[in-house]
Amino acid sequence: MTRLKRFFLSYGHLLVLWAGFFLGIRRLQHFLVSDIPLGYDPGVYKAIFMQYEHFLQNFDPANIASRVRREPLIWILAALLHKLYISYDWMITRWIGIISILPGFILFFIFKTQSTKIQDGARVGSIAAFLYRISITQYQLFRRGYMKQTLAISIMLLIIFFITKKKIRTSAILFFFLILLHKHTWLYAWAVLLWDIILEWTQTKHLPKKKIIFWWMAWVLALLCYIPLWNRIIPDSVQLTKSTFLGDGYGGTFISRMDFLRLQGLWIILSICWVARATILKKKITIRTIGYIIGMIWVSFGLINYNRTLVFFDIFVIYRVAYFLVEIVRTEKRIGIPLIIISIGINCTLYLFHIAFYNQNILISEDEFTAINKIADTTEPNAIIMNTHKNYSPRIMGRGQRDYINPWMADIDIRPQKTRNNWRLGDGAAKCSMIKQVFEVYNRPIYIRIGERQPIENFSGATCVKAVSQWKTWGMYKFIY
Repeated sequence: MTRLKRFFLSYGHLLVLWAGFFLGIRRLQHFLVSDIPLGYDPGVYKAIFMQYEHFLQNFDPANIASRVRREPLIWILAALLHKLYISYDWMITRWIGIISILPGFILFFIFKTQSTKIQDGARVGSIAAFLYRISITQYQLFRRGYMKQTLAISIMLLIIFFITKKKIRTSAILFFFLILLHKHTWLYAWAVLLWDIILEWTQTKHLPKKKIIFWWMAWVLALLCYIPLWNRIIPDSVQLTKSTFLGDGYGGTFISRMDFLRLQGLWIILSICWVARATILKKKITIRTIGYIIGMIWVSFGLINYNRTLVFFDIFVIYRVAYFLVEIVRTEKRIGIPLIIISIGINCTLYLFHIAFYNQNILISEDEFTAINKIADTTEPNAIIMNTHKNYSPRIMGRGQRDYINPWMADIDIRPQKTRNNWRLGDGAAKCSMIKQVFEVYNRPIYIRIGERQPIENFSGATCVKAVSQWKTWGMYKFIY
């Protein structure tokens, strides 16, 4: 065996791990030249961070039901970090980039430390971490700024790891925090844990009492924290259950199933091969196989939020493909080495082209971003800022420092939903009539901001609109009554 070959057999997995790390840094290039958060959610995060900080500073138990509307963990953590002089702007930009690396390191840690029949768990872990870094699905999670879901995936991976290590109490504690962090992830994890209990019961003929007790305690204690939200949770849960069992679940804002198949179809094929092979040979289904099967069923049948479920399914696909590639190289070198080079080469190419396009495809320009940051300097303290396109909702929420009227979001708009839906169809006179209802109730200055990346608004005949500032294709207008 040549010295070079021995070197690659001994240290090749570390080279793969570092290659994945540097490919991951490539996605952060946007933040080197711009302070604009990628995606839609970061602006919403900042707005809610500030709301929770104000709520905690002026804590009143009587206001909990009206103020606490979402999973509490991330908002409380953000408020505490802010006390340590970490800015909210930093959290919704650089922090999202840092958190996006976390699941890859956890995958490496899991495979490195767990016992496996494959000789070197570090090799599997390195491949898994690398596949995570070049996963277009996981990149989309980062680009859209889904910080909660990325953290929740990390916790779910650790829950599964501690279950395989039979550390049930640790997994229950993590499950408790997961419920307080992200409802979609804990619902998915709950399905995995439930089927793990059922399968262990059928295989051993004994109920896993320890799992049932600790996971049930975690679930109950976490739900007690949601008591102020039960008037909203119960109707939503009923609707969720109906949607799930009727198979007409809402897809969620993410890449489509067809895009997922088109971009990562090779991985799916390889993962199916490994799951079929491992299940037939071992004649036993592991908890990771359960997670894989649940993801495939969820996505295939279009259950609730199925497009966002692609993120979970993709993680379990990475699990399976990492095993498959290392095992086939170990047992079938003539087939395995070309297969691993071709499959990783194809996905690296797709990944690099994908981020080269999407890193330039931001939702808002530097000029508009700067102008939105100056809204508080050019409007009255009691002003209400209205916008009519979702691209600008999170920006105005997080940076306008004013009350807002946003499309399809909870705010102070008193217009009926039907009236909101007819906004774009009306001319200027109709729009003035609609806004007059809000003006008469609140008797406050109302502005409307028109962005450059939205359909043109029809203001013909609008005698109530006065231009305050204009720049090229965007501007701010004030309603005068």
